[in-house]
Amino acid sequence: MSRLEASEIYLVLSVAKTKLQGKEQTLAKKHWENLGKILLKEFKKVKEE
Repeated sequence: MSRLEASEIYLVLSVAKTKLQGKEQTLAKKHWENLGKILLKEFKKVKEE
């Protein structure tokens, strides 16, 4: 994964998370949080390289 791809994914997730916070969709929110945690780990790895 390139740095640009990681940045774009992170941005999309940030927007999605913000939209979800306004709604009580706990299942979807959990799914996004789990996905976000995985991608954040990848993002940090890419940043360190």
